[in-house]
Amino acid sequence: MAAGVLAGCGGQPAAAPAAPTTTTGSTTAETAAATTATSAPAQPPRGPLLATCTETSVTLSTLDPATGAAAPVAEFSAANSSVGVTTGPMATWSACTSGTLSSYLARQVFDPDLGRMAVNLRVSETDSAHVGWIDATSGAMTDLTALLAGSSGGFTAQPQHSNAVFDQDGNFGYFDQTIGEFIWINPDTKAELRSEKVENPGNRVLLLPDGSVSSNSGGLDRGMVLTIPMPVGGVLDSASSSPVVWIVDQSRGLQIGEPVNAPNTLGVKLAGPDDPSTEGEMVPITPLTDYVIRSAVSDPQAKTVIFTADRGQTLDVFRVPLDGSAQPVKVTTLPRTTQSVALIGWE
Repeated sequence: MAAGVLAGCGGQPAAAPAAPTTTTGSTTAETAAATTATSAPAQPPRGPLLATCTETSVTLSTLDPATGAAAPVAEFSAANSSVGVTTGPMATWSACTSGTLSSYLARQVFDPDLGRMAVNLRVSETDSAHVGWIDATSGAMTDLTALLAGSSGGFTAQPQHSNAVFDQDGNFGYFDQTIGEFIWINPDTKAELRSEKVENPGNRVLLLPDGSVSSNSGGLDRGMVLTIPMPVGGVLDSASSSPVVWIVDQSRGLQIGEPVNAPNTLGVKLAGPDDPSTEGEMVPITPLTDYVIRSAVSDPQAKTVIFTADRGQTLDVFRVPLDGSAQPVKVTTLPRTTQSVALIGWE
């Protein structure tokens, strides 16, 4: 059995807990043995949401935007977990990966209350792809695909489910490759809520501000240009080396790096015309510096931005007004470890 790895999480492996024993099928689709986790409070503290990743776990905490004090929220661990002979549960998008829309995509992996983390499972003995989630309170892993499949068996196509995410209402979504639809499920009742046709999303799907789904081939990627359809103001475009990492609202995003390949500034990217050859304007909100900016998020009121930046062996957290009316202020310095960290939201 292969050890479970949370996809894309950098750093050294944490100490592995005892290997669980599980099997596939509807009768064992939900199991607490597959993962370990610490309990999440009913109402997590408010503030910027920080993810800390190793190869085997993701820890979530909120930061006080004024003092930088951290409050633990939840920890999800998948060390040595398996469902039959699988590669173990993997998050659709790593909570700590950098790059285009990294913070926004990572937030989709967790439900609004931060009590569940969406995962994908590869069951090699049946060559099937499953989706489900890990519960932070009980430590249980729910294999939704196995629950929905029941005991059909026989000469039928194996399920091919992927791109597990949560929406802002806590509903669980996934892509069914067999029928080419993105399906939404109530995670409590397991009842199907709605579905929509999408082109094959590959390994990335984006939930737009209006609740619809955009996939790679459905307009998200145009060669080296990322295109985010927006309900207002056209689209947000950015060259892949100057990523828009966060969507502020229906017409603005946060972009790292301007000009291209210079991740030393942070700015507000304005939506431009729906034309892959034309980008919207990027308005810097930080001065050029020798720091390298890694992740950034804005508050729900679109007034304040918190971002991480490193310089040598120092990883600092800064606060700056979204309108750029003041210089960045250092909030705290994060401990330098072998772990990867990133801001993935603002609760």
